[in-house]
Amino acid sequence: MTPATLERRRKQAALNCARKLDTAVHALQLYLRCCDACNDGSGSLSAQGKGVDGREVLIRDLSEYSGYLESVYKDRA
Repeated sequence: MTPATLERRRKQAALNCARKLDTAVHALQLYLRCCDACNDGSGSLSAQGKGVDGREVLIRDLSEYSGYLESVYKDRA
């Protein structure tokens, strides 16, 4: 494969990954909101006033990486 082909494939893969990360973020946010609404102890630790929940950290990290991929590859030729 030529370097240009490899670059194009990487860009496509990066943008596809970013879209899937965004989908995962939205799904996890919905799940966490549902857990919070149940009010049965399954909600986030922050909603319970007990600190930062790992699910919230995961949402933040997935969002950050998705944004990074888009910023690097979205407007690339």
